[in-house]
Amino acid sequence: MSDKQFQGELRLFLEELCCELCRLRHVRDDGINPEEVRIAREVQLVSPGAFGDIVVTVPCAPAYFVEIKFGMSIEETVRSVRRKYAVNHRAACGRLIVVTRDLDAQTLKSQLRDCVCASLDIEIWDEARLLADIKRYYGVETASLGEANIIDLHRQILVRTWNEVFDRDYYETLASALLWHFSPWTLRRLRGVIEGAGPGDV
Repeated sequence: MSDKQFQGELRLFLEELCCELCRLRHVRDDGINPEEVRIAREVQLVSPGAFGDIVVTVPCAPAYFVEIKFGMSIEETVRSVRRKYAVNHRAACGRLIVVTRDLDAQTLKSQLRDCVCASLDIEIWDEARLLADIKRYYGVETASLGEANIIDLHRQILVRTWNEVFDRDYYETLASALLWHFSPWTLRRLRGVIEGAGPGDV
């Protein structure tokens, strides 16, 4: 796989992962029902051609943005974030999370503070933060988010998610299909409706 292909796949994986980590944090730490955590991706902003990567909306708290800048330099990150968030195009949003790798968090945050709308608090999630959250919410450990680990990490997360819903052997093809179309909590609800249902009954 070329570096460009890997970076594209890694970005898609990180977008999905960050969406689920945000949801799990609100569900497990804040006691919010999964259905109440609304997550939108590629949200159009007012600036022409500008899209927010992720917007998370929860009850009784300000919504927030999540931007995936993993692998980008400080200069590239600042330039991209400035273009999107020099103005806060969504008054309901009060925070901006920037997901990065191998950047000095304090330096980046200081530079972003100079160009991001003052109505948005800034939070930096680096690789160490992501790895800690993956371990906390999925019980899965990995050394890094490098190319050698991503396929196995993705599979381990699928297995853990599957095992939370079904106390059956993991079937990769079926698990991938079901978890692509249905969230884990939807599958749990369907299992409750169809008492004792297995994966093939959902």
